[in-house]
Amino acid sequence: MDVSTKAILSLLVSSSFLGACARSEDPRTQSSESVSVRQSLTTLEDDECNPPAEAVPKRPQEPIGSVTHFGYKGDPDWDSYSGVGIGAFSQKDVELRKNYVREHDDANLKGWDAGKNPKYYIQDTLLRQGDLALSPDLASQATPRASVTVKISHTPEGGGKAEIRCFSGRFMDKTAADLDGRVDVFDPNKTAPYIGDPVLKLIK
Repeated sequence: MDVSTKAILSLLVSSSFLGACARSEDPRTQSSESVSVRQSLTTLEDDECNPPAEAVPKRPQEPIGSVTHFGYKGDPDWDSYSGVGIGAFSQKDVELRKNYVREHDDANLKGWDAGKNPKYYIQDTLLRQGDLALSPDLASQATPRASVTVKISHTPEGGGKAEIRCFSGRFMDKTAADLDGRVDVFDPNKTAPYIGDPVLKLIK
């Protein structure tokens, strides 16, 4: 091989090497696999209730309230309506009232209109275990009679690192007007979890 041929081959090898280096450093030509990983992290990071360990950590959220419960035996704030399962969004059964009108006198109708008897109501609108009452400052973040997810920070019994947890319930009642930051769980069985835990967010 003469000198001129060696020189040409040397130039070709150098050009290939430089081109490969340029391609490896150009972000526009990064592998689809690395792009996919970034997209996965973005998706996982946005998962409200199950943030994975590999997701990029976010700044801790400030609590907007706490979980409480009501309607159980011994509840210091017990009231006669929730005590029989009637919430702010429970609905009287209009058709049933029409039948009642035909069968009873005016005196009994006054008792119907002012009554606290759950049989006067559409049964699916009565409070049931796990339904939620929200304080006025949180009520706008949920739709009456629809399910809402509550995102909380939960510290396991015995201590340890706080974990993100979520639970859901129907928004069926309101707390007293002078309260704020309350997600109040209807809990006649006194079995509701997460009582006292900080609430981070409500998700419709």
